[in-house]
Amino acid sequence: MIKLYKTIQNQLHYWEIWQVDEKTAIVYWGIVGKLGQYKEIKSGIFINLPRTLKNRINAKRKEGYTELDEKQFLYLEIAYKNQTFEKENDLEKRYNLEERISHILELRSLGHCNSIATKCDSLEIGCIVTDYNLAKKVIDEELKNIEFGDFTIIYKHSCKSNLTKMLLRTQQN
Repeated sequence: MIKLYKTIQNQLHYWEIWQVDEKTAIVYWGIVGKLGQYKEIKSGIFINLPRTLKNRINAKRKEGYTELDEKQFLYLEIAYKNQTFEKENDLEKRYNLEERISHILELRSLGHCNSIATKCDSLEIGCIVTDYNLAKKVIDEELKNIEFGDFTIIYKHSCKSNLTKMLLRTQQN
């Protein structure tokens, strides 16, 4: 997967390629914070998938799209009271929450969840995001009317060393 970004008329645009398997890839593009458009590319008689993807990536780079520098990412946390996840069988609920938030963020190229931590009085979901304000707004809107809408706070975490470790861990996966 590769994610490229470019600011156009004061809005951050994204362009991504996700390789599904050796014969299929998805190109996904739009404005950060909004659902984008996508196109499936399949290998075939006239389409060499690796060469096609390389050519498309090079074309986007020529248009000025680049990867974001690690310093441009922010760390957002969503805190829940532990009572929300008290039961032993709530481990699945925690994973569902993390998956749901990642899905919300990834579909808008806002970032992804990277950690889930249980503290003495709270459960915290850590996310690496491209735009804190947009991510906070989208998460708030998407979660408010579902079972995960009872979070206590969404806040910006300032610990850069944790962010660097998480980015490195994400790149290794």
